[in-house]
Amino acid sequence: MLLTGFPGAKALFDAEVYPNYISLNFEDVDTGRITRFRVTPAIDEHIEAEAHYRRQAVVVTYNGHGYDDHILKAAFAGLDCVAIHAISDEIITSGARRYSPFLSHGEPRSGWPVSIDLAQIAKVGKTFPGLKSLGLRLGYHTLQELPVAPGTILTPAQADEVDAYNGHDLAITRLVLEHYDTDIETRRILGDQCGVNLTSPQQRTARRGGRHQCLYPSGQRFAGGTGGQRGAGAFPDFAADQARMDHRRH
Repeated sequence: MLLTGFPGAKALFDAEVYPNYISLNFEDVDTGRITRFRVTPAIDEHIEAEAHYRRQAVVVTYNGHGYDDHILKAAFAGLDCVAIHAISDEIITSGARRYSPFLSHGEPRSGWPVSIDLAQIAKVGKTFPGLKSLGLRLGYHTLQELPVAPGTILTPAQADEVDAYNGHDLAITRLVLEHYDTDIETRRILGDQCGVNLTSPQQRTARRGGRHQCLYPSGQRFAGGTGGQRGAGAFPDFAADQARMDHRRH
């Protein structure tokens, strides 16, 4: 079982975004069941997606604070798939640092679940490893890039391919969560002691310009900010993984 210190429902989340197809994908942390909501020219399930999101106590993403949470916010606002795709493009091309719209200074906004971004926990300095790179390190059996080029107007068959691809991304996200589960539980316990949410240290530090420090029972300091420190289970030297990924594909 994962995230056992957090009561309530918990889900992994990952979005797939195309001009005519938005797929909002949740995987139940306990059961592994995947629930998908879509926004297309013919289907608009954003109300159902928001209700499902709000029922969660915790939602876990990989780079969600920089991307997926913003796609969710746009979908929940009732934007159509073309507008959501435009927001996705702007996020990808701008390179600006972003923070989850569902958190305020690292704390969950009222009515929303705790948003945990595994990329922020895996981060070393200003850089975090790509999800496929971590899939390679963790021994995941299928390493696949997007089966359909970004910006494509999807056919129904291509939408099915994208959904299948997304299943692999969720599976790798689960492996990363398993790797960091103990680290996250430590953050939860220490955060409870300090009265702050330490599962989002980068957001808290950036917004407030300071650091929150708690003490382990031994008296050793646990830093809730950034600064390039490697936490338990960090993945060093991930820059070399791309060559090994290429080798695995052949």
